[in-house]
Amino acid sequence: MTNFYRKSELYDNHKAHMENEKIEVEYTINKDIIKVTSESACTGFVNLRRTYHIEQEEIFNLIKEMKREAKKHGTKLKGINKLTEYVKEHYSSYNSEFMKYDKKFDILALLWEQNVDNIKMGHRNNAIYNEVLFKYQTELSNMLNRNCIIPIIHSYYYNLKNYLKEMQKEENKYTLITVA
Repeated sequence: MTNFYRKSELYDNHKAHMENEKIEVEYTINKDIIKVTSESACTGFVNLRRTYHIEQEEIFNLIKEMKREAKKHGTKLKGINKLTEYVKEHYSSYNSEFMKYDKKFDILALLWEQNVDNIKMGHRNNAIYNEVLFKYQTELSNMLNRNCIIPIIHSYYYNLKNYLKEMQKEENKYTLITVA
């Protein structure tokens, strides 16, 4: 097996790329939304909306309301105690991950604000886009993968809200709801 050194061409390719024609982009970049698209290049560079933090107390209040409504309507709640324990056990992990997510989102918004005007034709050779922006976007998206703690807690929260809304309807005919 022969080991050989191959000089990086990243710097030179990026400098050459910056001489290319600018791509006209439409964008919205602020604390909550990062969206950059180009009709002329038929490309969506980024389309992210900040996910919001859910307080533990909000979840527990929903659980209490669910229990009250279930008792009122004679509905059995399966898994409600398991869910309560799950939230108690994993909430600090959720908070920790969410702080990382929030920081990454802020950094990505700032990076896009600084670089949105540097998107040129042949953006495949744009080192900043490929080596920084795209990697940050991927990391952020991975934090919202359905097997990660942030979307798991959010899923439980929004499911509880939907179950509660259904239970509060007059035509509620549920006898059993599985929540976890």
